[in-house]
Amino acid sequence: MKANFRQVYVFNLDVSAQNRDAVLPSMETLIAVLERRRVANKATLSIENGDVHLTLAPIVCDLAQHSAHILLRHSDKYAADSVYSDIVGDTFTPHPKGNREGGETGVHLFLSTAQERGQPGRYTCIVEKVPGLPVAIVRRFLNRIIHDEYTDNPASFSYPHPGGQRTRAGGPAMVNCLPRFDFEGRPSQQLARDVQQGRLTGIVLKKAVAHTPVGGVPYLTKREATLALDIDQGNLGANIWGDVRRALAAEAATYPTAQVSIRLPGATRSVSVKVDSVNGAPLTELYVQSFDIPNINPPMAQSARSVAPQLAVRVEPLLIRERNI
Repeated sequence: MKANFRQVYVFNLDVSAQNRDAVLPSMETLIAVLERRRVANKATLSIENGDVHLTLAPIVCDLAQHSAHILLRHSDKYAADSVYSDIVGDTFTPHPKGNREGGETGVHLFLSTAQERGQPGRYTCIVEKVPGLPVAIVRRFLNRIIHDEYTDNPASFSYPHPGGQRTRAGGPAMVNCLPRFDFEGRPSQQLARDVQQGRLTGIVLKKAVAHTPVGGVPYLTKREATLALDIDQGNLGANIWGDVRRALAAEAATYPTAQVSIRLPGATRSVSVKVDSVNGAPLTELYVQSFDIPNINPPMAQSARSVAPQLAVRVEPLLIRERNI
């Protein structure tokens, strides 16, 4: 990671609930909950037997631009000590961690607090690329905070019963809602190019199944059901990725995700990308639309105690450009 350079990804950040008819809280409400729990020291997650911690830095909101800037801090006691050196001058300076310290990295999120036009519950979100901190960890952490808020106060995200029902006291009956975040990558054009110009080597449709024991063995349980597709390499169409997306969408009700394997053009190396069957959107960072942020000044460290303003000022215009509100 270079001090004056960052790469960022563009995601759709979806707010949903198990009840599809639920009235979802606004992004402003969710951001306020995250910040309130941070102030109350209730926005820290400890994993790996307490050797890895995640927490939130103070959230920065720009009401005029309808945006919020979030820094997720990640401290890992397993991380190797940092070392700096001058090979020519023959200096070698290790920086050992303290007994309770971990190697820290931070990932910035810049998100719109205004919904995408015509897409309820969907917001544009730009995520900093940080090695070792994939968006799956970001999602898990944010959802944990929201879940903990719901556990502490189930009425946090409640809404009046849509049927107008009343309580015995005459007030409106309220329905509790547990919202969650999901990140869906906006596909880059490179995905369609690699499928078209490379070689499509495999497609496996996937769905989750009930975790039941297999053969009476309690520690072996079912987890996933798959459907592998054959590919007739001699009969491919003029728009291979378009055909693949259409085929996946046709099976999306049964198999909501798919693993697509591609041999890259002019190379022997293959890659595999997990996508949403409905629209072909990547579900990991691979093939997600990305942008380079060069010449950052002043230079940045691997993490910080608060949102880096020199990065925020560069990413905010990009967020405004990429959203459609």
